[in-house]
Amino acid sequence: MNMVSNIFRKEETKKPALILDLSFAGQISIWGFRLLASGYRADIDMTKMLIDGFRRCNAVQAGSNLLFLSEIIFSGLIRNIEINCACNPSLSKDEKILVSILNICQKSPSPEFKDHLTDFITHDAANNAVFLFINYTACLRDAGLMLTEQDNLMPKIINNESQISSILH
Repeated sequence: MNMVSNIFRKEETKKPALILDLSFAGQISIWGFRLLASGYRADIDMTKMLIDGFRRCNAVQAGSNLLFLSEIIFSGLIRNIEINCACNPSLSKDEKILVSILNICQKSPSPEFKDHLTDFITHDAANNAVFLFINYTACLRDAGLMLTEQDNLMPKIINNESQISSILH
């Protein structure tokens, strides 16, 4: 009987982290990174679209900071960073790291998160990015956009890899 119940027992699957599980501040941050990454890949300037999106949230300063931040990240890469296309509902491992860093910065800004950045950007780029991460999250806060505890995905990154494909469309 024990063997039969083991055979028919539902296999537990880990639920992938979805963009819809994030707070609005986390969602717009990931949207911004994805928009800029797709523009970077296709060599298309996405500045106007990004600023327009953040203007609708009354967070133009945050959009400006995200532009500078993404420029530092994209120019300082030491490996390919996995940023999903806009139509993908799941978060990649690197997107989880980015939103977790934003959460840390908004809660208690300290440069301790720099170690997580050096996984995919150079030390010099990480040093430059620290200030912009803190500034970006302060601008989000000033616009009334708060990251919540659900945006801290750091503990889940290693244990729960995304199960939805991150292939670009």
